[in-house]
Amino acid sequence: MKSIRLLAQELEQKSESLEWFEELYSRGAREGFDAPWSDRRVNPWLAEFVKKHPEVLVSPAAVVGCGIGDDASWLAKRGVRTLGFD
Repeated sequence: MKSIRLLAQELEQKSESLEWFEELYSRGAREGFDAPWSDRRVNPWLAEFVKKHPEVLVSPAAVVGCGIGDDASWLAKRGVRTLGFD
């Protein structure tokens, strides 16, 4: 299997738009790999910040550049009405 970074480069070169993102996610689902920016866990800096400053857990909240939604999901599980977009 090609490295995911090579796959991303190849798909980007074939397209004038960012359609390679969709292909990357689709192929990853079929072949069993995640996007390189997906680690399937909350960002440790976010978790540490919330631990030190729990008063920031207010609704609504937005997670910009959420990827597959790890941080948005983590916030929602803590009762924050959350919008994630990428």
